[in-house]
Amino acid sequence: MINTPRSKGGLGLFNIKKFTVSLKAAFILIYVRGTEDHWCDRIDLSFGINKENRKEILAWGDLRFENIIKERLICISSIFSAWKELTKHFPTAPESKDNSWISQALFHNSNITTKIPTNNARGFKMCPLEPVYFGFPHNCCIKIIDLYRGGLLKPREEIINLIAEKYNMVNFDMEEGSYLRLIRAMKFIVGWREKVEGTEITFPMTIPVTTPNPPKYSSSTMTNGQRPVKS
Repeated sequence: MINTPRSKGGLGLFNIKKFTVSLKAAFILIYVRGTEDHWCDRIDLSFGINKENRKEILAWGDLRFENIIKERLICISSIFSAWKELTKHFPTAPESKDNSWISQALFHNSNITTKIPTNNARGFKMCPLEPVYFGFPHNCCIKIIDLYRGGLLKPREEIINLIAEKYNMVNFDMEEGSYLRLIRAMKFIVGWREKVEGTEITFPMTIPVTTPNPPKYSSSTMTNGQRPVKS
């Protein structure tokens, strides 16, 4: 009632909760732009990064911010709690055609789950993807679309080159078994079907390709979203 537009009988007031979350999240943009301050140094320490590569966190999945939130740092943890929420809800559905669904982080992302084998009676569980399970570096951060070319999963050699160049790992290799696990995992995430093995996939009836002409002023990633809009 309070936030309902006046044209529909409400008071037309803005949502104070969303407004507060937005204010807190704005501090992340101050941080990633290279601000030199004690609170920024404390964040660097928690993430193991520095002023030069802070912008990398804009591409992280929301689950990577859980540890700093659990540290209960004054103000800082609250800021990242807001950023975690924004990160989770930033990607839109494929129908929006802004490419955000396919440009979001593949790993440490609560929006994306896949079927992982376990040792319990059920034999599997649906959970977010972890890079180490597929032989990638523990801090690996790639988008869904990074793994595809022409709507098809890239060959193992191409993915090896992608990771080696991105993380400057000359001797990086990906075992055949890790690649097969990746192939299976992605079947529960994207594809021209609604279910696999009786399980609903994350993005049903989709082809992993970008839309050539996204809506004007839309942003596919948080990195693009923090840039000023030009008319």
